Amino acid sequence: MFNFKQKMFLMTLGTGMWLFVSTLPVYSQSDEEIHQKIKAGLNSQVRASIQKLYTTFFQQAGLSADIQEKIIDILTEPHKQLEQEAFEAAQSNTVPASGSSDKMNAQQAQQNQELRSVLGNAGLAQLVKYQGTIPGRIIVGIVNAQGGNLNQSQAEQLINVITEAHQQITNHPGNAEKLKSMSSSDAKAAIKQQKAFVNQTVSDQTQNLVTPQQKKILQDVLANI
Repeated sequence: MFNFKQKMFLMTLGTGMWLFVSTLPVYSQSDEEIHQKIKAGLNSQVRASIQKLYTTFFQQAGLSADIQEKIIDILTEPHKQLEQEAFEAAQSNTVPASGSSDKMNAQQAQQNQELRSVLGNAGLAQLVKYQGTIPGRIIVGIVNAQGGNLNQSQAEQLINVITEAHQQITNHPGNAEKLKSMSSSDAKAAIKQQKAFVNQTVSDQTQNLVTPQQKKILQDVLANI
């Protein structure tokens, strides 16, 4: 049997943006048949999550079902690699090695090239722009799920505010390099400060956009992400 532990991971989509958190199994012993079943189940969950996140992009770009499947195939590949690394590490009773920045950059470059081969340069640029809005779309979805009932105009404006707040951090020269050079504790503190900046910026710029009840829900969501 497998011994499961919750293992959080972030899956990169090849544009320097980390998408979402899921779980990976940590195996206590080899059982290839069960491993394959679990791998198929996890892959199905990831594909469904990506399909949901990218539905608007697929519609905006007018992509056929076949092209959508190709894009989802490419975007799920990092997950498959992580799952396989976890399985192989378990077989040798070791801890999965964390990827170096060079390795991650190489994987991103390869994924971008694969996406470009499907979408072309203009299509890839459109995808990258859409991916920048995904954090905002996730937050809007959670707010509505918790009773925020944002209308379409509110949702679109909130996505724009969140996206712009994140871009102020990600587009700031040297931020990524500084994080890479920090110790783990310093990096965590820096990320915490960045999160506080985003939350405050969103709060300030949505004063007249949402109702008091919606604002409370939004603040609770931001505080717990």
